[in-house]
Amino acid sequence: KGVVFDQSREPLPGVSIVVQGTNIGTVSDLNGAYSIHVPSDDSKIIFSYIGFAPVTYSAKEIKLPILMNHGIRKSTS
Repeated sequence: KGVVFDQSREPLPGVSIVVQGTNIGTVSDLNGAYSIHVPSDDSKIIFSYIGFAPVTYSAKEIKLPILMNHGIRKSTS
């Protein structure tokens, strides 16, 4: 469990948090807080939010709090 913040240290509600390759997931609450069951320390956890670059952590190296940055998508052309 933990809390997700933006660059200004404001909590981010509604962040999608998913264990990669599974159907295990949750969403951060109004205070940016979340709790998720992770099957193993080797699991990858993906944090995603509209307008922000997705962030992936290994369960064993996850850092609290989670900070998300505004994303810039590059064109593939």
